[in-house]
Amino acid sequence: MSNNANTLFIYTDPDRCMSCHSCEIACATAHSDFDLQSAVILKEKVYPSRNTVIKVDNFTTVVQCVSCDAPCIESCPIDVIDRHYDFGGIVKIDEEECIGCKACAKACPYDSIKMVEAILSPEEIIKAKTKKKKKKKLKALKCDLCFDDIGEDGEYNSACVAACPTQAIILTSDNALRSKAIQMSKYL
Repeated sequence: MSNNANTLFIYTDPDRCMSCHSCEIACATAHSDFDLQSAVILKEKVYPSRNTVIKVDNFTTVVQCVSCDAPCIESCPIDVIDRHYDFGGIVKIDEEECIGCKACAKACPYDSIKMVEAILSPEEIIKAKTKKKKKKKLKALKCDLCFDDIGEDGEYNSACVAACPTQAIILTSDNALRSKAIQMSKYL
């Protein structure tokens, strides 16, 4: 049996998606210390969305992790990617420990892992400025179903699902929908 059987993932119905990018904004702010308005006013850097709205011809969908057999787990040289069976079987990257080697992004068959410049703490900024050769630190990001926002009732509060005005985005473990999402990703 596949490791991904009955694991949760986000599915986007391409017939309902209107390419409004609300899911991207919701994702970025859900994983930030600031709401969107505060970040703009304070000129604070926020991480990009962990999902990406893609439109090809008349076909629109959202690309994000489909909780596959996870070659990203095996590719990580420092074992900071794991499947959390007690949280719906999601695959999660320990972003604090990620060294930015890009192995997981290269291993992902669905282009669901993004390598982004790490937002450094004030201490790390000072340390980086004292070094002669400045090298940008990268880290891997992928959909984590808003892992840190699981309600007291055990319900997931995935920001993209809540933000979608047409309810095109759902949280599911339906393997038929997973197969459909995987098939759609091959055309993008």
